[in-house]
Amino acid sequence: MRKLPKVNKGFGNDRETVKEYLQKKKEANKIPEHLSDYLCERDVYTPENYDIIRSKFADYIEENTGKINATCCTHNKTAFKSFFNDTLRLTNDWTSARMLIHCCLQTFSMGGMTSVFEWADDIMVDHLYSSSSNR
Repeated sequence: MRKLPKVNKGFGNDRETVKEYLQKKKEANKIPEHLSDYLCERDVYTPENYDIIRSKFADYIEENTGKINATCCTHNKTAFKSFFNDTLRLTNDWTSARMLIHCCLQTFSMGGMTSVFEWADDIMVDHLYSSSSNR
């Protein structure tokens, strides 16, 4: 059996085997333990699920998108929380409510206003962890 060749990493004379290189690469691409809970979001926040939310709540999106966008642009936290609580009552589910708000902000945030989208999303996530109903 032939030995695997050496790989020059480009850091001077430091050389390692292909096996060592591949192992380090694999370890570098691992998702950290503290972020492993976020993997499930890949299964939930899919384009197909957003399409379901858009079709199910089309009237709400049409009626409230402008108001929600204006609330987020002015960083009116109280008004946004009120919209989010209304959305929670409508959907009866935090994930669906979050997706519905995302749908309202989606076209606006695509114009480069991602900080507005992140501001709103942070408030929704904070609400999840601070809500007594989720304990």
